[in-house]
This record gives sequence, structure tokens and C-alpha cells, in this order.
Amino acid sequence: MILARHVSDLREYSGRFSSLLIVPLMTHRPIDDSRLSRIMQLRGRIDQIRALIAAHALEPHRDVLVCTFASADEAKAAQDAGLQWVGDTTGASQAKGTFLIAAADRRKADPNGKTINQLIQTFRKL
Repeated sequence: MILARHVSDLREYSGRFSSLLIVPLMTHRPIDDSRLSRIMQLRGRIDQIRALIAAHALEPHRDVLVCTFASADEAKAAQDAGLQWVGDTTGASQAKGTFLIAAADRRKADPNGKTINQLIQTFRKL
């Protein structure tokens, strides 16, 4: 639902952007400072929305998740949920203090798990 909203906003702002550009282009007149300022604002907003869409699209492929809990016991209890997040891919879930780290190799870039193992070992040393 969030992605649909972002796409809708992108369409809206792109239409506004085009409307600001079309008059100077069709009349062969220079873009005045006020119009240029609005164009730049819309361009910035469009870039923000594109970044939000890209971040949302990458969400299922996130490889590392770090969570903070109120107590060490809660973090330890969440290790199984971390493993469920890892799923069928190579990965690990480790709690230390009030923190939990879960790492997954969804892209299968490290099939033997060396990188994930190094990440977990580094986390344990912190």
C-alpha cells in the first residue's frame, strides 16, 4: 500500500514538473527565477520519492537486521524470530546484551557463509 502511494505521488509531482516546463519550452521564453525555484523544489521532491520507492523495492532483500530490546532476555528470546527472518537461505541470528543481529545471504553471494560468520564473530566481540 505504501509503494502504491509513493508511485501515485511520483506521478502527481512529475505532472506538476512537466506543467512548469512546458510553457517556457513551447513559447521559447527563458524560465524566470520563480518558476525555476518551483522546478528545483519539485525535482528535489521527485528525487526523494524515487529514493523511497527504491528503498521499498529493496526491503525483502535486506541482508542484515539489527534490533534493540528492553532487556537481554527479550533479545535472547528473539533469536528464533531472527532465524525465521533468515528463512531457508544461509544466515544466522545472534543476541548479545540487549541487541540482536540477524544476517541472511538472500543473493547467494556467500554460499559457504564465511562473511556471515565473520559478521557474527565481530558482533560478539563488541
